[in-house]
Amino acid sequence: MARAHVKRNDIVVVITGADQGKRGKVLDVDRAKGRVIVEGVNRRKKHVRRSQLHPQGAIDEREFPIHISNVMQADKYDARHEGEEESKAGSSAEKAVAAPAEEEATAAGAAAASDEQDGESEEPADEEAAQDDKDNE
Repeated sequence: MARAHVKRNDIVVVITGADQGKRGKVLDVDRAKGRVIVEGVNRRKKHVRRSQLHPQGAIDEREFPIHISNVMQADKYDARHEGEEESKAGSSAEKAVAAPAEEEATAAGAAAASDEQDGESEEPADEEAAQDDKDNE
């Protein structure tokens, strides 16, 4: 029997796998197999055979065990990932500030390019403007 780092009723975070990031309470620990059942994690549908209890049969949705190495106590996880959330928020804010500046630069470049094209060609691009020029001559 291996010694487990979590016990029943502990709050844990799944650190890897399909349910990564989910939190839940440990419902059961199987130290011999090295597996834990966490509330709300690794939910699957189990077909139940007809019986007196379930005359029509049933489809139950229940939690199945995951490996004990895939969970970490929530307080340790929070202490380890405390600064990570702040840095993600800061980097996204920096990107949000940089994006409008880039858009302004590209808009100014496009306006300058269109001014150059307008200066080279003396013909108006709009048909109505061209008609007005003919009428004025």
